Amino acid sequence: LSAEVFCSFMAKACLSLFGLFGLQSSKKPQVVRCPPNEQALADFLEQHEVDTSSWGDGKAKPVASLLRELNEGSCSLRIDQAKKLQRWVEPVFVQITYNGKVLVERMKVFPNGSQRVHATILAEKKWRDDATTVDAAIRGMREELRVEISKETEGLVHAPLENICFVESMDSASYPGVAAIYDTTFMRFNIQPGSMAERAFSACGLPACKPFETVEQKVEGPLHLCGEWLEFHEALRSGVRGMVPPRDVELKADGKHYLDRSSYESAGLRDCLSKAREDSHQVQLNVGPERLQPPPPPVTKTTDSL
Repeated sequence: LSAEVFCSFMAKACLSLFGLFGLQSSKKPQVVRCPPNEQALADFLEQHEVDTSSWGDGKAKPVASLLRELNEGSCSLRIDQAKKLQRWVEPVFVQITYNGKVLVERMKVFPNGSQRVHATILAEKKWRDDATTVDAAIRGMREELRVEISKETEGLVHAPLENICFVESMDSASYPGVAAIYDTTFMRFNIQPGSMAERAFSACGLPACKPFETVEQKVEGPLHLCGEWLEFHEALRSGVRGMVPPRDVELKADGKHYLDRSSYESAGLRDCLSKAREDSHQVQLNVGPERLQPPPPPVTKTTDSL
């Protein structure tokens, strides 16, 4: 027998054994192609026993909103091994740091005049056209902060080993009946003083770290973003969204779940929490110290480390 025929035979034999013993292969959820129109999407949801009668009421969004998200690539529909429909979103939280401070978004003013007051670092969704989460982060900075940057901008340093990734599953208030899966990444970009990156962020209050406001032009009208620069440990203490992962999530790296927490300790992360406690005398972060990361140490790099 040729090697190709032999391999094919063995593969079929293994699949037969899986079926015999009730085992299932670890296939990823099947990605669903975007329906061509709103009615086709509504019919597809009905086929998968999703009741859309309440969609569009209260916090629930209409079917048209889900179709828009699918078309723009900010989410995808997938079917798991149990034949259940899932909506997958890939949020990216971006810590932008400079001289021991981190950029914090305080308020958004939407085109209709409504306001959202909060404390969060930059958050963006990975879209279909984004090759990586880094590309999504760069796009988010360009769109929301109105900065002309790229991965090659001198003085904008990303350390990929600091990325934190985790997956959460929860019921969706936006689309009831469709499970929401969030494949989330936390990452940090450090801006070096005196660099091209620092000059690119001049409209965002650098180098003096002043409060700032940017305007993003949307189809509906201008979207205003108000931000400021907080001391890194102050952002940790005050619970700024996106500084640390939610409690008790299962972290992963390079597609594999973290099992050895010692790798965090060796990076000095426990020292980070100890320093925060010294500064505030009593800190309640509700997160294990091994999940915190210290402010970026002085670096000599002048380009993105990717």
